[in-house]
Amino acid sequence: MPMLIVNGEPKYYYHRKENKPANINKKDIKIIEIMEAEKCTGLFGAACKYGLITVNTYGKQQILP
Repeated sequence: MPMLIVNGEPKYYYHRKENKPANINKKDIKIIEIMEAEKCTGLFGAACKYGLITVNTYGKQQILP
């Protein structure tokens, strides 16, 4: 599973003990970027050894149940 960053905050990476679903409303998504592991390990180290997905939303994120 790739590392997930939402609005600059890491939400998931493979060695994190507790991972909660991001639960982002698709209407709130402004942009999604996907980066291969070879390109992001220099930035985030082993945390993104399976790749990186960054999600930026419009304004405040609405959390879904």
